[in-house]
Amino acid sequence: MGSCGAREGKRIRGLKRSAPDQNSLRSARNCSLVRSNHKNEKLSQNHHRKTGHRSPAGRENWRRERDRKIYAKLRILVAVAQSQHAAHNESIEPLSVFYGKTGKPWSRDLSPFPMLRQDNGRVMPHWKDLSAWMKVMIATLMGHEWDLLTFNINLHPDLEDKLVQTGDVRGKMRERINLNIRRAMGAPREFFFVIEGHSKTAGIPTRLHLHGAICAHDRSELVRLEDFVRKAVGQSGANQVPRSVHTRWFETIRVAYVDYLFKFAKRFDGRLEERRLAMSLPMTQAAQDFWRDISRERDWD
Repeated sequence: MGSCGAREGKRIRGLKRSAPDQNSLRSARNCSLVRSNHKNEKLSQNHHRKTGHRSPAGRENWRRERDRKIYAKLRILVAVAQSQHAAHNESIEPLSVFYGKTGKPWSRDLSPFPMLRQDNGRVMPHWKDLSAWMKVMIATLMGHEWDLLTFNINLHPDLEDKLVQTGDVRGKMRERINLNIRRAMGAPREFFFVIEGHSKTAGIPTRLHLHGAICAHDRSELVRLEDFVRKAVGQSGANQVPRSVHTRWFETIRVAYVDYLFKFAKRFDGRLEERRLAMSLPMTQAAQDFWRDISRERDWD
């Protein structure tokens, strides 16, 4: 800042003898712009400090910390439901720890849900106010109604270069997966993914890749699901790069899995937007309904 001012001062003194050239004027304008941006940045920082408003990144961090506490409470209630199933000699079926079992006289006793309040006494947040981390946790819980096929897939270099030019890699990849699902399955399907562009070992920038999962209504769908995933990322036929697609059936719901998906979500990548999570419409609707059922009063009859 001081060097800009010194250069301006010399040019102003020089104006007494000669008119300024275009380069001098451009340099003066740039120095003035730097000072203006610096001032606006300081004002913006002071505004957030005085009003208590959080930046988008700060708000998401706060939501994630809150949601970790909510999920811890959810896991405790799941353990209670499991013990209640055992007490009534009932096997645990998909989602029965959350809903009980229809037609059983002790159905309500099988599940302590819904959980209506947080540990601090506040009501549970609405779906839109959940962190991206919590939305994936809810999606994996809900996905246990079927079989979840997890995938780690690398975008083909040619496709990556093409999508980066659009400025919306995440959105375009969601469209491509939706399109290939419709072609392969004849109908939409529940899926989510987190896109990232850093190596998990070295932490340095690398080719863009997706970590996510898709609901399989039957495990016999494995081959078709893997095939459409390859096509969606441009890794099919002669274009396929070796070891670019990995799939595995989801077995155990763990916080570590979701933490792994978001490990680089906060890291800057010029190829990507700030938001890294994408969900299909069927997955969003199903997970949102499930969250409402386990966090709001509901009619059991």
